[in-house]
Amino acid sequence: MASNSVIRKGTCMNIGNCPNANEKKIIEVGIGEDFVCPNPECGGALKEIKEKGSPAKGLLFGLLALLVLAGGGAAVYFLLGKEVEPAPVLIESIQLNATELQVEENKTAQLTYTFAPLTALADSLVWHTTDAQVAEVENGLVSGYQSGKTTISVIDLRTQVQASCEVEVIYIPEEDPSSGIAVEGGQYLGETLDGLPHGLGTIRYTERTLISKRDMKKRQAEPGQYITGEFYKGELVQGRLFNRQNEVIEVISVGRPG
Repeated sequence: MASNSVIRKGTCMNIGNCPNANEKKIIEVGIGEDFVCPNPECGGALKEIKEKGSPAKGLLFGLLALLVLAGGGAAVYFLLGKEVEPAPVLIESIQLNATELQVEENKTAQLTYTFAPLTALADSLVWHTTDAQVAEVENGLVSGYQSGKTTISVIDLRTQVQASCEVEVIYIPEEDPSSGIAVEGGQYLGETLDGLPHGLGTIRYTERTLISKRDMKKRQAEPGQYITGEFYKGELVQGRLFNRQNEVIEVISVGRPG
């Protein structure tokens, strides 16, 4: 008799005409043989008897479920010989190198991003500006067109996770030494009173300088940096300090001198 792994079982349904059917005899037929009653006087088709899953099969499927949870696709591939595609890793957060940026008209500045987790897919990231007349962005390169403000964002189209930077485009006239005022550490361009910075203006620093003697933090500006803000009788009241890349690095407020 063939082994259990290569046989099919069934019963003859030719009741009244076949003793196998009358006795409800279970008939075993080898795989590949005709699945019919072996009684030469009958030869009727058999009704197959489906066996319930064995404990060994149940144990195997239970083991597979545990392996999927614990080991993932590699374990399933080992047991079943079929590779399971791992689920893609999606971006959970994005961060830009600046949240505020100042760009001069007809100048550019570069924004860069990082995302987490580092193994996530990054092929669906796009850049966006809320006002293309003020500034446009391509691959993080911000081009300032005209004075105004806009928001530059990088967005993951898969998850809608995004990060934004507030961009201000400003107009700064070309420096003319004859029109500026020499101040400690650099050159001032803006509103004046009695030959002193007074009102709105900008100091561009050419050497390391203490920004304000009244600043409790004693912050200093480096060559190439500049501060734009409000001045009163030659002294800074409040302003924002920018680096060479036109990124805000300090917000300073010391108030009017007494």
